[in-house]
Formats: sequence, C-alpha cells, structure tokens
Amino acid sequence: MRRIVIGILAALIAAGGTVLASAPAQAGQLNGVCEDSEVCVYRDAYRSGGIADFEWSAPDYSQWTFYGSSTTLNDNVSSIHNEGNILRVRIWEHANYTGRLLDLIGRNTVKDTLPGYDNTASSHQFITG
Repeated sequence: MRRIVIGILAALIAAGGTVLASAPAQAGQLNGVCEDSEVCVYRDAYRSGGIADFEWSAPDYSQWTFYGSSTTLNDNVSSIHNEGNILRVRIWEHANYTGRLLDLIGRNTVKDTLPGYDNTASSHQFITG
C-alpha cells in the first residue's frame, strides 16, 4: 500500500511539473499588443505602423520607442487607442504633462486620426473620473 501511495505522489508531482512548465506567458505592457487596461499609441493613422502600449502614464515620450523600432514616440504619434475600462487619458503637447492639453481620450475609445495635433504629443497621463 505504501508503494502505491508513493507512486501516486510521484505521478502527481511529475504531472504538476509538466503543467507548470507549459503554462502560457502572461500578457503585459510593452509587448506590442494593445490589451485591456492599456493606452496604445501608434506611429501612423488608423492604428497602424509602430505601436507602444502602456499600463501607466508616460511623462516623456522621448524616453520610449515604438515596439521593435528605434523611433521615439516624441512628436511621432498619429493615432491612439485607450483600451482602459476605468481610466481616461490626457494627451499633452510637451513632456511632464505640460504645454497644451491636446486631447482627453475616454475609456475604451479609439482615435484613428489626430486632427490638429498629429505628430505633436510628448506625454500621456491616466486620470480617474
């Protein structure tokens, strides 16, 4: 009986190790995919070209590049998608949330073009309410 219990425990441990090893990777920010609770900025209109996806505010776009690219976000954003279901996003003309407030993007909102401020944004800030 003892051998059976030890055999079952060994099988469970081996199966558990296999399950843990094959678990999928967690989705996350800065992976080039616009996911829930992120704001995603795109190089070109209609959510095309390069993408940068954030779960937090970004005070200086010159510190960030589009996914898989060496092009900085600063003054290079042409469309925005706020995939967040709780927070709105302010888009600012200059770094550190200064200059003109260019737009306020609502929850679950897409801006395929940015008339009046295409290639002008330098920071974004999540806000409540």
